[in-house]
Formats: sequence, C-alpha cells, structure tokens
Amino acid sequence: MEQTTAEPISIRLSRDNCEDEIQMRPLEDGLFEILETPLLYGRVGRKDIVRLRPLRDGTYRVARVIERPFQHWCWMIPGEYGYSQSIHEFYRWLEARGGEWESAMGGLLFVHLPKGDDTVDEVLAELNARIEVFRHGDERKRILEAGPPGMNAEQWKQMRNRRRKTPKFLARLAKLWAAERSARLLIDPEEIS
Repeated sequence: MEQTTAEPISIRLSRDNCEDEIQMRPLEDGLFEILETPLLYGRVGRKDIVRLRPLRDGTYRVARVIERPFQHWCWMIPGEYGYSQSIHEFYRWLEARGGEWESAMGGLLFVHLPKGDDTVDEVLAELNARIEVFRHGDERKRILEAGPPGMNAEQWKQMRNRRRKTPKFLARLAKLWAAERSARLLIDPEEIS
C-alpha cells in the first residue's frame, strides 16, 4: 500500500464506552496508518492500515483493518525494568531483528514483529532472560532506591505511591488485550497484589 507523507493527526477512538486518543497518519482513499498502539482498543496496533467510521460524538471507530504488516503482542513487565537502561538493550536487539516496540506506564510492553515472523517464542524467551538478569542486578537496586535516570527522588516517591494501584490497572488492561491479541504476564503475580 502506498503511503503519503501527510503529517500525523490526533484521533479519538471509541469502543465499549472507552476513548483513546492516538496519532494516525492520513493516507489515500480515506485510510489511516496507526502510529501508536491504543491502550484501550485492543483490535488494532501500530502500523495497521485502517478505515475509520465517524461517530456522532466526534470520536471514531475502526470499521475495518485493511492491512496488518506486523503481528502485535502486549506483555506486562516489571515496572522498574520498564524504566531501566537494560530494556533499551532489548529494544536494540528486537529492532535488529526487524521488530518494533512501544511501552506505556513503565510496565506495559507492546512488541510488533513483521507479518510471517514466527519467532515470538524466541523473542519472549530473550525478554524473560533479560528480565531475570535484571532482577538480580545492581541496576534494579539503584532504580528501586533512587528512581529511574532523569527523575528526582521526590518525583520517584510520588510515582511509587501511585504505582501501587497501577499494576492492578495494567493487569486489567492486559486481560483486555488478551481477549483479542496475545497478552502475557511477565511479572510475578505477587507483585500485582
């Protein structure tokens, strides 16, 4: 599918009484390329080409997925790993294989592999191995004590207090994704309670 060089626009998607505002790129013939995976709209992901249907309230609904060049997965990861430098090494490894990634709230990881790539189990094993090394390393201890790079101690304290509720929200979000995609929990269930 030929893509235009139109500037990205922000569009509000609506589904099941939830709205999610994401970036899309308008293409020819009324189609759109999704530039970021919506959190609350599990049917579509980054790089999908879609046709939208406008709703009366000014939001849109995905009427049809026209093209899906990537397969999409959503995995929960330990929040401190999501803020680590170690995860960037995983991102580089994934990108070298032709994959792409997105993250949200430090604990939600979207992995996108090219259509036809059947190595998701290998990707997941690599991620799990890296998380295990991180769990026992000094970087995790530093993050838990002082916060992620670029965040001062007070900001980290406030975020940690808020994050006590976040894992339950992320677990619900992963279940939403699991209903229509492959969502896996990569954190110890004890960390969610």
